Formats: sequence, structure tokens, C-alpha cells
Amino acid sequence: MIAYISDLTHISDTIATSRIFPLAPAYIASYAKKKIPNLTVEIFKYADDLNQALVREMPDFLCMSNYSWNFNLSYAFAQRAKQINPKLIVILGGPNFPTSFSERTNFMREYDSIDFYIYGEGEEGFVSLVRKLMDVELDVSQAKIDSDPLDNCCYLSNNRLITGVEKRIRDVNIIPNPYTTGILDDFFDKPLIPIFETARGCPFSCTFCYSGHESLNRIGRFSLETTIETLEYIAKRVSNIDELICADLNFGMFKQDLQVCEAIAKIQKEYGYPKRFSAYAGKNKPERVIKAVEILGGSWGMGSAMQSTDPDVLEAIKRQNISSDKLLGFVDYAKLNDSTAYFELILGLPLDSKKKHYESMRLGVDTGLNNSKSYQLTLLLGTEIASQESRVKYEYVTKWRVMPRCFGIYQILEKTINVAETEEIVIGNSTMSTEDYLDCRMLDFFVDVFINSNWFREPIALIQKLGFSVFDFLLFLKSSPNLYDETLYDIFLQFKHLTMSDLFDSKGDIDQFISDADIINLHIDGNRGINEMNECKALCYKNIDIVFDTVYTGVISFLEEKESCTEEITNYIQELKVFSLMRKLPFDQEKRLMQRNFEYNFKKIEEKKYFIDLSDLEIPESFTTKVWHDKKQENEFSNLVRIYGDSLAGLGKIIQTQDMSRFERKFEQFPR
Repeated sequence: MIAYISDLTHISDTIATSRIFPLAPAYIASYAKKKIPNLTVEIFKYADDLNQALVREMPDFLCMSNYSWNFNLSYAFAQRAKQINPKLIVILGGPNFPTSFSERTNFMREYDSIDFYIYGEGEEGFVSLVRKLMDVELDVSQAKIDSDPLDNCCYLSNNRLITGVEKRIRDVNIIPNPYTTGILDDFFDKPLIPIFETARGCPFSCTFCYSGHESLNRIGRFSLETTIETLEYIAKRVSNIDELICADLNFGMFKQDLQVCEAIAKIQKEYGYPKRFSAYAGKNKPERVIKAVEILGGSWGMGSAMQSTDPDVLEAIKRQNISSDKLLGFVDYAKLNDSTAYFELILGLPLDSKKKHYESMRLGVDTGLNNSKSYQLTLLLGTEIASQESRVKYEYVTKWRVMPRCFGIYQILEKTINVAETEEIVIGNSTMSTEDYLDCRMLDFFVDVFINSNWFREPIALIQKLGFSVFDFLLFLKSSPNLYDETLYDIFLQFKHLTMSDLFDSKGDIDQFISDADIINLHIDGNRGINEMNECKALCYKNIDIVFDTVYTGVISFLEEKESCTEEITNYIQELKVFSLMRKLPFDQEKRLMQRNFEYNFKKIEEKKYFIDLSDLEIPESFTTKVWHDKKQENEFSNLVRIYGDSLAGLGKIIQTQDMSRFERKFEQFPR
């Protein structure tokens, strides 16, 4: 018997949209091979590879993951393969699935090429299902008639939904390690980021998240020995990839996580990998999270996904945040260690408003968190926040759109098929008008450009040192279009336009829109389906000298309005702009401003992290300063381009996911 298990990703500009190893299918495959030795399993990430395999040999089981970013692609394969071989058994699984009985019934009726759906943890559900099918010689109709409901599995029998109890594996250590079994070896040759898991489950109940369900509240933990084996295995085989991702939902919150960090730190010392570590930080125990970051030596940026700071919003989404005082602990550590401290919000949550969003963002910016991001609220299938009850209660105004970089034209068993993934976003609710929503999106873009990525940490430090609010400075910039160069003004207009373009009132409307091959081609060519935040920020990066002019002129104007801009400070700001720009010009502008004479001792000023005293602006002598990228920076940036691509969208993704201060040019200075 043969099973193909896929975790498909769309490809945009030759780069995978989902850039991680197919870990979930690998867990299922390793467990299935242990329990059913005569089952041959192959795992797929790329659509072309799956298509070639299907052409070469049709399996007995075609198993597909279902996430919001790949469902239509997975179903296109399922539907086409079923047309060619009606006896093929199609199994889907994943969190992008309704929770109510009626909605599950409608889902299975609409997507009738799916024979069985496995929800919750997939390992035991898949094995039980395959064994049942083996008992009836793979006769699907007979299995549906004869069987009692299977745990973690549902299907239609005589157009009636049969569904079992959702159960979880009590000891996840019975699952063979998918890395050390060699199941994932082929993926080390791909531009994919290794991902591992030390614990399953989440003790929190956030209504907007797949993991907020009560069934996932219990934590199941893999042994430390298994985790160390995994880390060693990955480190010995990874090539031209600098990042490692942990799939845990609250990493750093549990005492066992510190042991994992110590193991990673040992791996880093021995193998020089990973240079960057990514994980969702724990929503509690900030002191322990800081300790984890400390052990990892700054390769993991810390922070807090607050979603909102308003108590009414937090109550509506069943969320509890860490206190503002504890949030300051992240800031203090980041300042002392030159590391990133992030702060995340979701715009448009129940009871959110323009005033509440502004105040939440003010906390992040003025607290000193150097990566304050805001995401749009997406109504994920199967989450409490997307329920009909929640929609009615909070009067969501929603629109449908194509997911950025999640589309393509595919050859599936000798047929050309257009595919695009879609999502439903909230652009207003009972307490936030659509006009206010758009204004908040513009604010979020200003924060992303002028605060995040550390492009302007030097003038921001001056504003803070003089005792003024950085958030107030942002509001000053936002309300001063006279400061914008025409190019920058056009970027802001483009962001505003893209935020509200190609939005549809219903799923039916957008499905009709994407059924046109010409529309899909426009998306592939980069004319539609753009991530406006990423790409407009990338445009700012490509025009960084213009952005610098606006910010530094804005700082002088802001301080003049506050009656705090002396001639000495003005001179310093003007020289600081040139010095900082020299270090932050993009790689492809390497030859510009590589050496310059300055009146200020920027080596001394940087040692103070630009929190200068007026005495630092005295000019006892002038300096010649040279800047350059070293080989380590060049190699790390090249590795990122390998993963994300060199298109505008790829550059935007790099800027959004990386601490760009790592790529500032080194500098040396000496007296003239």
C-alpha cells in the first residue's frame, strides 16, 4: 500500500510561500510506518513533485494538509486525482475546518472529493482509519457503512455526517522522531527552513486562534533527549540556511524550555547554527522568556503578542496579557543587549476602536519596543471569533481577498488548473467604522516604516533623550504631508489604495473573480494580490535616501515646534543623517557614500546608543569615517535571498522578518 502525504505550498517568483519543512506530515508518516510496516509513505511539499509522482504511480491514499494558505491547492489535486482514479482514497486534515456539526456537514457536502477528514492530532486518527480500510480491502463505501465512528475522523455516509470523538495522544514520545528516521532528509536540499516541536497544546483560549479550543489546553511534551537528537540531526545537515523555527505555541514560558535553549546554545557553539531562532514567545512568565533569550545569545528576538491593551477587547477575545511593568523588562533587556523586542496587535478585534488602537500602539512605541506590528483580523475557519454568534454580536464588516503570494497556475495530471487562496478579513465592527479602520492601517504603516527595522533608532534616541514622545513624533509626521517628497507621498497613497483594493463582499464573488485565468496571471505578474505592508515598505527601502530626508527634516521641525531645536542640535541631526544613511543603504547601492568626513565622534555617540548629552556635541576635532559590509553580512543576506527571492515581494518579506540592523555597514573612524 502506498500513501502520499502532502503539505503543499504555492510558489511565487520561484520561492515557496510556506518556507518550512513539512513537519506535520512527517510526524504522521513516521507514526504510520511504525504501526503499519507494509505501508509505503512519501511526503511532498511542492506541487510539481506531487504531480510527477501521481503521473508515475497513483497511490492508494492521497492525504493533504488543510491550512488557510493551501486548501484550494490541496483540493485541486484531490479533485483532479479523484477524476482520474475514482477508487483513490482522499484524506484531508488540518486546523482549517469547522467545529460545529452543521458547518462540518456543509463542508463535506461541498467538497465531495474528500472521502475522510481527520481533525485534531493526525497520527492516531490516520492509523486507525487506514487499518479500518485495510479490513474492508480499501472499500470506502463498505468502511463508511460498517464502521463505528473513528476518533478524530469524520465522513459522510448516505449524505449524513458521521464524526468521532476528538482525542489526543497522551504521550507524544510514542511517535518516532521524523528527523532521525530520515523521512525529512530530502528537504535539506531545498530552500526551506527546518522546524521542530518540543511541546503540543496551548493553555490559553484566545477566540481568534485555532489553538484556543479546549481540546488543546493540555500540554504534551517531547523528551529532552528527542529534542537534542533533532537539533543535532538538523545542524549536521542544514546548508545555506541560517534560521531554525520552533513550532511551540508558548516557547520560553515553561522551565523545560530553558533546557532546550541550553541545548540550542551548545549546538550554536559547535556548528554555528542557527544564527536566528524563531518561536512564538510564551504569553506568561516574562522573566523566564528573558532568561531563554539570554541563553540564546540574542539569536531570538523577544516580545509580546498583546493583540490589544484595552481591557474590554481583551475580555471579548478571552485574552490575558502581561502587565506593562513586565513588558518594560523586555525593553530594558533589549536596550542593554542591542536586541529586538517586538509588540504585536490585531486591528479590528471585537470592541476595538480607533482610539483604542491608537492607545495600544502608543504603549508599544513609547515603551521603547523597536518592532511594533499590527495585523489585520482574519476570520479563520473553525475559530470562535468566526462563529455566527460572534459575527452577529460584534457586527463585523468583512471583505474577502486573495491571500498574498498564494496563487498559481498548475499542471495536475495533464490538466492546467488555476488556483488562488482566499481569506475573510474584518474592516470594521460595531465600534470601528471602515474609515477609522483605514486610518489605523495608515498609522500601522507609519510605525512599520519609521519605527520597525531600526532604520531611525538614532534620531528616535534623540527625541527620547529630550523627553518627548516618539508616538507624538509619528503623529506629527503623519499629519505633515508637506514634509513628504513626491515619491514618498506616492508610496503612502499606494499603500492606502492597496489596502482597500480587490476586496469582495462574499466568497462567491471572489471565487468567480479568481476563476478567470487572466486574473491569476495578473497576480502572478505582481499586479494583483500584493501584500501592501511588505511591498510598500520595500519601496521605502529602495528609496531610503528620500525617506531619510523626510524623517530627519521632520525631527528638526518637530523639535522646533517643541522649542527644543538649537543650532547645535540641528547641525548634529544633519550630520547624523548622512552617517546613518551611509551604513543603511541597500546592498545594491554599495558604492555610494563609503567614506566621509564628520565633525562628530560617532564612535563615542554609538557607544551611548545615541542617547547623547549636549557635551557630546562639542567639536574638539573632526573625523574621517569609512563604512563597509563584511563577508558574514554578505553571506547571511545572500542566504535570505535564497529563501525569499530578490523580487520586491521577497525583499519586503526579508525586511519584515529580519532585524535589519544586522546588515548595517561596519564603520571605523580616525581623526583627520
